[in-house]
Amino acid sequence: MDELNQGHRFNWKTVSLLVGSLLLVAAVKVVTGPPPPGKSSWREAFSRSSRRGVDGRLERARIRQTNLQKLVSDLDHPDTAVRWKAIVELEELGPKAKGGVKDIIPFLGNDDWRIRYYAAEILGMIGPDATAAIAALQDMLNDSNEMAREKASWAITEITGRGAP
Repeated sequence: MDELNQGHRFNWKTVSLLVGSLLLVAAVKVVTGPPPPGKSSWREAFSRSSRRGVDGRLERARIRQTNLQKLVSDLDHPDTAVRWKAIVELEELGPKAKGGVKDIIPFLGNDDWRIRYYAAEILGMIGPDATAAIAALQDMLNDSNEMAREKASWAITEITGRGAP
């Protein structure tokens, strides 16, 4: 043992952790074994589940696109939970919500600053397809709420590719 310590420090704690980890991995492989004939390995199963996840998200996006007008109208719903759900789903759509730009613009003048803020955010996330909202967003640069003003400036930058005037 003394020859191991000569010239450099030997850390037994690190060695025991590494050996323990290797034993654990070996035990898992022994217990699980290779996949039975006709069954896939965990890598294949993971790959399939990842593809299903992507396909599922795409399908949900298609469904949301068909419900775009409902989501936009829900921005003015009296129930706060319905409004927040609409905001989240419109944000997730991002550029795919471009068909609702003309319907979202009126919300930039909503009495609730949070609705104005998120309407500007949604329009900014849509990007260049939301150029019809530039004039309303420029008006919003004089909003009474600082956060709404900042979001309007951000949205103008996202839509035009350059800063607000």
